[in-house]
Amino acid sequence: MKFKSFEDTGVSPSLLKVNINLKSVQPAHPEKNPEFSQIPEELLRKLQTLTFREKEILSMVATGRKSSEIAVELFISKHTVDTHRRHIISKLKITSILDWQRAAEYFYRSAY
Repeated sequence: MKFKSFEDTGVSPSLLKVNINLKSVQPAHPEKNPEFSQIPEELLRKLQTLTFREKEILSMVATGRKSSEIAVELFISKHTVDTHRRHIISKLKITSILDWQRAAEYFYRSAY
């Protein structure tokens, strides 16, 4: 599904600016937090729909990198990074910053 603009997704443009730093995240401990004992099946299916580049960008977002930093590291434009982020938002049905954080955390912990 292609979008002409971010507004077509129906999600706040502020989600493009989300930076999540999970570098300090410890491995999941099911006995302490059963919510992270395994990746929810629905999210796992959605993660499988991401392209290699989208997974690469999601992993970089999960480590706290900004779009401009990702662009420099991958030798692509910031606009291209933002386009990939829009596609991630659409495919994972992200509607809030909390959704971004959860998706990034599950992705980061799963070493997808």
